[in-house]
Amino acid sequence: MEFTIKYHDHSGFSIRVNDIFFMFDYYKGYLPVRDVESAKTSFVFVSHEHQDHYSKEIFNLREHSNDITYVLAKGIDANEEVVYVLPNQKLRIRGLTIETFGSTDEGVCYLITYRGKKIFHAGDLNLWSWRKDSTEEEINDASRNYFRILNTMLRTVENIDIAFFPVDPRMREYYEEGAVKFLEAFNILHFFPMHMWGKYRASNVLDEYDFDNTIIYKVNNDNKEFKIYIGDDWLMRALISVSDKTGIVELATELSSLGVEIVSTGGTAKKLQDVGIKVIPVDSVTGFPECLDGRVKTLHPKIHAGILAMRSNDKHMSQLKELEVDTIDIVVINLYPFRETISKENVELEDAIENIDIGGPTMLRSAAKNYQDVAVVVDPGDYSKIIDEIKTNGEISVSTKFNLSYKVFEHTASYDALIANYMREQQGISFPETLTVTFEKQQELRYGENPHQDAVFYREMGKLDGTLAGALQLHGKELSYNNIGDTNGALDLLREFKDITYVGVKHANPCGVGSASNGYDAWKKAFDADPVSIFGGIVLTNTTVCKKVAEDINKIFIEIIVAPDYTEEALTILKKKKNIRLLKLPTINCKLPTTTWDMKKVAGGLLVQDMDLDLISQELDFPTEKKPTEEQLQDLMFAWKIVKHAKSNGIAIAKNLQSVGVGPGQVNRIWATEQAIEHGGNNTEGAVLASDAFFPFDDCVKAATKAGITAIIQPGGSIRDKDSIKACNDAGIAMVFTGMRHFKHS
Repeated sequence: MEFTIKYHDHSGFSIRVNDIFFMFDYYKGYLPVRDVESAKTSFVFVSHEHQDHYSKEIFNLREHSNDITYVLAKGIDANEEVVYVLPNQKLRIRGLTIETFGSTDEGVCYLITYRGKKIFHAGDLNLWSWRKDSTEEEINDASRNYFRILNTMLRTVENIDIAFFPVDPRMREYYEEGAVKFLEAFNILHFFPMHMWGKYRASNVLDEYDFDNTIIYKVNNDNKEFKIYIGDDWLMRALISVSDKTGIVELATELSSLGVEIVSTGGTAKKLQDVGIKVIPVDSVTGFPECLDGRVKTLHPKIHAGILAMRSNDKHMSQLKELEVDTIDIVVINLYPFRETISKENVELEDAIENIDIGGPTMLRSAAKNYQDVAVVVDPGDYSKIIDEIKTNGEISVSTKFNLSYKVFEHTASYDALIANYMREQQGISFPETLTVTFEKQQELRYGENPHQDAVFYREMGKLDGTLAGALQLHGKELSYNNIGDTNGALDLLREFKDITYVGVKHANPCGVGSASNGYDAWKKAFDADPVSIFGGIVLTNTTVCKKVAEDINKIFIEIIVAPDYTEEALTILKKKKNIRLLKLPTINCKLPTTTWDMKKVAGGLLVQDMDLDLISQELDFPTEKKPTEEQLQDLMFAWKIVKHAKSNGIAIAKNLQSVGVGPGQVNRIWATEQAIEHGGNNTEGAVLASDAFFPFDDCVKAATKAGITAIIQPGGSIRDKDSIKACNDAGIAMVFTGMRHFKHS
């Protein structure tokens, strides 16, 4: 970087680097209007203790620049929008880091870090006590204070690129001693004496001293402007290595145009080089070739030291210099496509293992840990954000880098969780000792179960066949929290049926179910089963929605329809209602994998169980004297599928592959039975009844007898099964035991 240093009358200095202008120790007589007008960003440090040492006109510079920051020390009341600094602070302001050392009595000096380069300015340190008319006590106090400040700085600072230090030939002994101590204490590249009280030039101060690694500049009337070079011309260095190359050429092009040096690997480097972007291969940085079929590329100290070094830690920066390691300021990484690989049909374990990224997560975590100094980008959606900030502010803000860091740890945790879950499934481990699951946000919802609750819908990061998360919404408002929950339950019920079936659900409970040889007849059965409850409900089917069904549905209020497809005529009709949600799920008939979990969050933990995917656990048992007919058995299994998905205690009554009445969610089984019978009305005559759990007493059988029920299906297993069997025998009712309970509490 090129720094232009100008000396102004009295003790003022200014610095110009890139499009940034710094003004130090403004003193009456010089107003840097042209400098401020031509700079992109300006910083004016007003650091003298007494107000009569500066003019209010300095604050009129705002008229000449829309981007100017004033930095004031103690004792100045500017009545302006400024940044006030206190002793022993560390501030980040518009791309600068400003550290202050001193105290209210001793005064404050500045250490400014810009692009990793450190600039020291003595500020308003009370060294003015080293003057002719000072008492010996005042001089000694000033010396003690000064050396105390130096010792404080030495705790955290070793290297200084440019230093401005006061000298006054009238008290040469003290100022030279102070300057020498300062030069001996720190590794300083460029040292500028600040000649106090402009009429004294004293260019021979420090002439008798020689410091091998420091250039001491002589300032006089004929020598007031200096150009110095520190480091290279690159503002920052970025390491780019991506599997998903979406937007990467555009990003690299912008970064390169902004003066960012680009280091890259493998396919990413080739893609960038092919479009003419200058790239440094990573092996040129490490001095070590890629090896083991690309398994080892970036796992090298010259990469990770460049990422992890804390720029504010002089020991870190000295070590980098000794080791000849350059810092890396931006890390752009996305990982091997493990998720996409394991989503393929019949993927081999070897292929999955080869798509586990090692170097990428390591660099991401390194950069995310050191977010104060490094911007790390894992999401292509953030490319424009970092470009905009560099263009606007010359750097990426710490708040943005902190947010990007959070995204990285979220991403790598999700990536590792996918790998762990895949490994678990490969070994047939049902429930691991520690459980980490990963989901990604699919949709922010208007509210939760109630309007005062916030909510979001997350989807699994795997195959979504047959699930609501895999559906395509064709029309209507966004799904709500309750819509999603209810529709998911309806899908679970629909999966039970192979025949053409329509399912109507309200508040997560089935209200009408019908199976038939064609879609319209199945719909009519489902609707006629409960035309009251289906109002405002959800309709699902495993067949294409036809014109006749669409015409019927448009006569009532339905919230959602989910189907594998719709005819064009049906879609045209249904879309006449602007709010109805129409979802297309071609894989609606897919069964869920047997490894699927059912999870429920409880306070302090998580309940995890296998999904209830089975229907019966044994050969059906027929304990009654009367056996069911083939038609009755068909209806019994139909009712059994329905009651499996009704809230417990649940009862379902069916006839001719149509639900007749459903009694869900009652606190005792007889109430559920009575509710189902009441809903069925006269249609219960000759129907069958299903219970999700055994009958503890024979009262349900007696109620069914009165309603004209001809056959019952239930798990069996009660110590009073004999009472229910006897009641069936007395009434001439056939009863079937399944040997499997289907409680559904939530």
